[in-house]
Amino acid sequence: MRQCSNQADLGQQCTRLSKWLVMRTWEGDEILVGHDVDSGDSHISPAMASFNCRLRQARAQCGQRYVLLGPPDRDAHAGYAWQCWMAINERVECFDITEVVLAGQTSVGHRG
Repeated sequence: MRQCSNQADLGQQCTRLSKWLVMRTWEGDEILVGHDVDSGDSHISPAMASFNCRLRQARAQCGQRYVLLGPPDRDAHAGYAWQCWMAINERVECFDITEVVLAGQTSVGHRG
């Protein structure tokens, strides 16, 4: 984890993800899936509370901050980690909502 670099988050720890996607579970939780560039491992976030498309930053409901590096990507390792997470958490269906989030057509963390 690294220190966040923008003024609003100065001093907070961030997880930096590359090859990332935004997934939505059937229950409505939005979750980041990607490659943690600092640890070198695949990473699945807790449910998200907010997402800033312009800054490519997100915040989980637990307060963890994320910085998204580069474009979205359907990385095979992250995909495998996501499939394992779904099996462990007994989730049957999910949706890739990355493009609609980036287009501003949905609000992450806000159910209506």
